[in-house]
Amino acid sequence: SNFVPGLFAAKALNPSDFGVFALIQVSYIMALGTTRSSLSEVAMFTSDRDGRHQAFLAALDAITLVSLMGAASAIMVLSLVTEISPWAIAAAVVGIATMLIQDVTRLAAIGQGSPTNALLNDGLWLVGIIASLTVLVVTPVPATAWTIAAAWGLSSGPGLIVGARLVGWNRPSPRRALHHLLEQH
Repeated sequence: SNFVPGLFAAKALNPSDFGVFALIQVSYIMALGTTRSSLSEVAMFTSDRDGRHQAFLAALDAITLVSLMGAASAIMVLSLVTEISPWAIAAAVVGIATMLIQDVTRLAAIGQGSPTNALLNDGLWLVGIIASLTVLVVTPVPATAWTIAAAWGLSSGPGLIVGARLVGWNRPSPRRALHHLLEQH
């Protein structure tokens, strides 16, 4: 599913703008590697419905908190050092945070022994990607590195919402997240 936006960007953008999109995509992949190596495994291996379920919820909360704090920081820094619209930056960065959280809910579905739910989660994301990129093609919205990144990231929203419900995560709790992070370190 991450390959489709790259293909679209390669076709729609000039080489310089494609380089910007590639940096955005690499930033996401680095963030994905960081969350998977630090918190996602906790969510995946503690997501069953016994007493470890609270650890799973705390891990999801922590990933949400860290992702949103990282998104806020990135928006502030990029807004200061670039001439790009803060709204475009915000949409792209919040989209990346949404993709990270969506990824964890998919892994949690796998941890719960429900590959069907994991497939549904990712399938919704892929449909969202295709739909959002189609909107960029048929509307006068200019296809830039930032609008493509925003469409790519925000398209994971439906998969995140459905995935969170399927794995039993209803509401993030910053208190539970901070408690979990402090216990881990």
